[in-house]
Amino acid sequence: PDKLAVEDSFGHRFTYGELKRTVDRFASALKYRYGVRKGDHAALMMYSCTEFSVAFLALVKLGAIAVMLPTKYRKKEICALVGKSDLRYVICDTDYSSYFEDYRQTNIVFLEYHSGTGCFGLDAFLKADDPEAKMKGTYEDISVMMFTSGTTSLSKGVLITNYGYLHAVATYQKVFRITERDSTVIPVPIYMITGLSALFGLLMYSGGTVYFQQFFKAEDVLACIQEKQVTFIHAAPTVYQ
Repeated sequence: PDKLAVEDSFGHRFTYGELKRTVDRFASALKYRYGVRKGDHAALMMYSCTEFSVAFLALVKLGAIAVMLPTKYRKKEICALVGKSDLRYVICDTDYSSYFEDYRQTNIVFLEYHSGTGCFGLDAFLKADDPEAKMKGTYEDISVMMFTSGTTSLSKGVLITNYGYLHAVATYQKVFRITERDSTVIPVPIYMITGLSALFGLLMYSGGTVYFQQFFKAEDVLACIQEKQVTFIHAAPTVYQ
């Protein structure tokens, strides 16, 4: 529990014990104060940061479906995805509040925060008097909806179960022999499968350490690798170039 689990470019860092306690408290807030239930669709439009890790794991715990909205998209593109997502909740950085103006009068519930140095963005949602929410997610449940246009035409929603997610993670762990001694920096968008599963999920499963960076800058990634003695990295060819 005292091992460093995650650290981001805003200076927020959690050990595994701290991360679990924060995830449990945020899951309780989602359930008891905002009514999140198993199977609900909750969009995440967040930077690559510790707030993302807490929100994602809290949704998984509750058995809700985390809908990944790309932060690189413009408002028109996001609206097209929202229309396909059957959303009940949106968790987003205030930098993206204007993207959802057209949905303020609908039944979608918005939880907004801001990433930055100093205060952890989700602190305002964490209350000590909320009872702990019981874990509802099972292997068979859908945990992620991710959009892809990797085949043809417009983006299509792909549904990933907890089993599918963890099967990929366990395969990576076995092939690359990742252990608790390893660490990684995420040089790709966290809302894509490489960042979400092949890096974040892999290192959490293995007991290693994940370093988040708000934006990809080659010099910052290289500095993190050198300073933190990062042992594993996975990225697209463009990143390496």
